[in-house]
Parts: sequence; structure tokens; C-alpha cells
Amino acid sequence: FSHRALKHVRPTAFCALRLALALPFLGWNARREGGFERARAAALAMWTVPMACAIGGAYLMVFVCNERSGATLVACVQPLLPVLVAVMSSFVGADANGGVVFCGDKPLERMTRLKACGVVVVFIGTVLALRAYEIFTAGGVSVLDVFLLLSQVGSYSTYAVLLGLATKKYPYPALFLFLSTLVAECLIVLIAIPAFRTMRPTSIPASAW
Repeated sequence: FSHRALKHVRPTAFCALRLALALPFLGWNARREGGFERARAAALAMWTVPMACAIGGAYLMVFVCNERSGATLVACVQPLLPVLVAVMSSFVGADANGGVVFCGDKPLERMTRLKACGVVVVFIGTVLALRAYEIFTAGGVSVLDVFLLLSQVGSYSTYAVLLGLATKKYPYPALFLFLSTLVAECLIVLIAIPAFRTMRPTSIPASAW
């Protein structure tokens, strides 16, 4: 459905509108979790900014890639998410004070043989899927499209790892999701200003809305 809507609304504007609809529900869920009263503001700010950059990039790139490459290719690269999370989680961990430790004795997740085998299998499967799509589709996939697709899954994987580190000391995933999405929305709205200026709501079909 998004791919059809993106023919009438620019990805930046579409993303900004989508997040605006989601924020009240995310805020309500975060309020129910209770983190607003318990977490320290400084700690929230320390984690929210990098999380917002990561998840904001993922939010935006998924629609940019959808418009450029189509929903099929966007779906093809999503299996890389757990692969990237597993690899990154094996190199980072959190200390007793909530700080980030690289290549320490206690990583976020240990890389077992089974996980390593899964990483290889999923990576090979994704490469084959992209190659098959390139062979059987007119025009194929450009290097830029591949870069954007990988940046989308890479951004969301980074957010997932940051969330895992933050919740070691502050167990409020819904709160972090709400705050990072709120900050990301502010940045995406700024990026989307040119798209909003040229958008004509009356010419957009109801299906896109």
C-alpha cells in the first residue's frame, strides 16, 4: 500500500505524516510503562539522541527505498536485521554504570556457532535474492539502491543494539521508542519542508491517505 501512496506523496512527507499519526499511540504506551517518572532525564537524553538518528534514518530510508526500488526489494533485505544485530551485539556491551564497552568480556549477545552459521546462511540468501531480482527485472538494481537498502537495515539494527544497551540499566523500551521517534520526527519534518511546500492535498487520492 505504501508503494502506491508514494506515487502521490514524497517519501519525506509521507514519513513525517506517518510518524505524526503514530506518536500519540507510542506516547500512551510509554506512559503506561511508567518510565517517565523513574528514569533520569540526563540518561534519557544521552540515549535518545543516537537512537533518534538511527531509527529516524530507518524510518526515512524504508520509504525512500520503497519509492526507488519497490516493496519487494525492501522486504528482501529485512532478514539482514537479526544478522546485523547479532554481529554488532557480539562486539558491544554495557558496564555496571550503563556505559558502553567495546569488545569486552560481557557482550550484549555472544556469537555462538549456531548464530554464526545463521549469519552466513541469511547473508548468502539475501545476496542471492538481490542477484535474482537484478537478473529477472528490467533495469536491475543500482549501486545507490543497494547502498540505501543496506543503510535502512543498518540504521534499524543500530537502534536495536542501542536499545538493548540502554535497557540494561533503564528497562523502558517503550519510553525510548517514543522519545527517539519524537526527536526523529522533528528532524524529518525539517527535511520534508520542501516536499510539503509542493504537495497539493486535494490532488492526492483517498487511497494514498
